[in-house]
Amino acid sequence: VPEARCAGCPPNYKPPQHTYAPTNQPVVGGYVARHPSLGSYVGRYLFGRYGGAELYVMDAGGGPVQGTGLNIPSLSSFGEDGVGQLYVTSLAGAVSRLSATPNTLSATSVGTFSQPSAVAAPYGDPDRLFIAELGGRIVKADVERAAAAGAGAGGGSGGAPVGVSPMVSSHATPGTPP
Repeated sequence: VPEARCAGCPPNYKPPQHTYAPTNQPVVGGYVARHPSLGSYVGRYLFGRYGGAELYVMDAGGGPVQGTGLNIPSLSSFGEDGVGQLYVTSLAGAVSRLSATPNTLSATSVGTFSQPSAVAAPYGDPDRLFIAELGGRIVKADVERAAAAGAGAGGGSGGAPVGVSPMVSSHATPGTPP
């Protein structure tokens, strides 16, 4: 339930659109869906709970939160490619592209990684993703080639999906740039 006002807040303060009871699973702030592949979810905010499974949806202007019926075990993050397609990451290793037909949200694996925690892509590019892993690596994935080669099976060297290459390796000293 949105709060009317908070003590000491700036004049431009806007109350939360939705409030959960406190837990050890913070909200993983998702995205407002814009890509046409997301059907009836376009214009709505998709999000989840860190380490949880169910994805939720809320109208971008607020309103009630609804479960989507799609579960991503050990949810860690959301991301977007260069043309606005949305992705979810799981600490269990999966990176999946979201789509809907027309009202049912689904996820298609683009590969398995080592505890992926973020996804991003160059503007306008639907085929390349940069995936950050909790272990300190950033990998580049060629999504179309990986999907065509069955990347969900985890082929390639060192257990990495086909079409994936390390961009930045781990460093022994925390905080040291690559």
